[in-house]
Amino acid sequence: MPEYLDFDALKAFFSDSQIASLKEQFPVYLKEYVKKEQTSITFLPGKTSYPTETTVCLMFSLSDQDTLPVTYHTPTGVFLFGEDGGVQVSADTTVYEKQTDDSLPSLTSQDIEHLQEGGYPDTSDSPEAPDTESGSASVPSEDAKDTKKEVQP
Repeated sequence: MPEYLDFDALKAFFSDSQIASLKEQFPVYLKEYVKKEQTSITFLPGKTSYPTETTVCLMFSLSDQDTLPVTYHTPTGVFLFGEDGGVQVSADTTVYEKQTDDSLPSLTSQDIEHLQEGGYPDTSDSPEAPDTESGSASVPSEDAKDTKKEVQP
């Protein structure tokens, strides 16, 4: 297992779980494609580049002084090892369960079109204010109607 040097600087780019995943993928790539035993892998933060809006190219120095680019593809969360966006080592994908609430009623888009959008109805002839004690709307008193206040958005 190689020693990982300066990997703390990766925290500026990735979560701890992503860094752990990258560390797990390095030995697999090195064994399959480099075929040389490496004692250390050093992250080179100064050589980080951004080839596109959705990719980050990270550079690593191997113990034999070779450099290894690793491209991270942000939309998929995949690390690609080697030149030209090379090899995907991990085929693991994370599947998140879609949370649902079965207690909610099933509505169609036509049902939703007929629902009121919230707030107070804007077609009322007289202004209404919510009654905070009972939760229902009430008509304001005559004194409240005569008082005009400037309201600013």
